Amino acid sequence: MAAMTAVISTVSAVPPLRSLMIREGDFLKWIEHAGPGDRLEYHRGHLGADREAGSPLPDTMRRELGRIADRAMDLALEGRLHLVQERCGRLPGGDGGRRLMATLNPFEAFADTYTPRPVKARRKRPAGRHTKSAKDKRLEERGKLATHYRREEARRTAEALASPQGKRLAVLLAEFDRLTIDDADIMITRIEVQDWLLRADEDFRRLALRLIDKRIGRIRRDAGLIELDDPLPGEPDSAFFIIKRLLRVT
Repeated sequence: MAAMTAVISTVSAVPPLRSLMIREGDFLKWIEHAGPGDRLEYHRGHLGADREAGSPLPDTMRRELGRIADRAMDLALEGRLHLVQERCGRLPGGDGGRRLMATLNPFEAFADTYTPRPVKARRKRPAGRHTKSAKDKRLEERGKLATHYRREEARRTAEALASPQGKRLAVLLAEFDRLTIDDADIMITRIEVQDWLLRADEDFRRLALRLIDKRIGRIRRDAGLIELDDPLPGEPDSAFFIIKRLLRVT
């Protein structure tokens, strides 16, 4: 589940520059040739703000930054990269500056290096017209069931949002779309005063939590963070778990 941190750590007083540290073509070449554990810094500043229209970066650089960040996130979700950020100062306006880096997944690289060529070729070979195995049939059936579930879930969500309560929830979610990684307390406070939501039936509260979780994931992604980052035992609860407790969802 996605988690937006509710505790803001201090940063250095040294102000970093807002900058795209590498061009898109060079980034893709690095992905192709990097070795296990290699690191690359691709942005310095505040990703969520720098990639938006009106940022201090020129439009061409801003759009290029957005493409690089999206590509890095896709590769991280595929397990090929680890995304790392390092606080390095304050930008004008008080935002925390960050260095964003990508490091090649050593396990992926190790597997690619030591997988025999015949195995690699077999994996890349297009599927023929041979009879499907029992395993393939099971996987195909699971895929169909998953597709049906997603469609049914989307239908139920649309129906719920069309209700009077759903319209109020949509307004609340629109407010959350304007929040940033530093606004966890604002999100929590807004939910605490929504008596209508706290008194809603369990199914609606569960739906609200799922949609709020998506907003939290988007906020973390815009900040250059991974979406899934639940706190370890002994660490402060994230915004997601605090909201989950407020909505009494088990």
